[in-house]
Amino acid sequence: MKNLFLLALVVFGTTLATAQNKDTKYVVKNSTVNIQQRPAIWPGCAEPTNNGNRTCFNKMLIKHIIANYPKSKIEKPGRVVVSLTVLKDGDVRVDKVEGGSAATQKHARAIMNKIPKLEPSIQDGQPRNWSMKVPITFK
Repeated sequence: MKNLFLLALVVFGTTLATAQNKDTKYVVKNSTVNIQQRPAIWPGCAEPTNNGNRTCFNKMLIKHIIANYPKSKIEKPGRVVVSLTVLKDGDVRVDKVEGGSAATQKHARAIMNKIPKLEPSIQDGQPRNWSMKVPITFK
């Protein structure tokens, strides 16, 4: 039951995750063309559409959080928001952890530091950094 409650919180939380996609605009003879940034891809998530990749990414992120959730009791439960960047080489960098107690921030940072190497975001044919925020609620 605890895992089901945690899963519900994580699912709800990751739907609130925000990715900072930067579009490139090109003007060609009075027409504007937007080149969207393809988000980073979790290993095993090669979907044919960006929406499919995002859905798969969120599912894999939830599985990762649950698999790495602390086994011991959390002394001061709470909600944290992790700001992270998937770098051009696919490594994940935790930029900032906000909210919660020092203990929940430490747990959240440890979970996110275990994310495997990802396929980097692509824009205009080039790898780009991709930033996002992930809320995690510890109970």
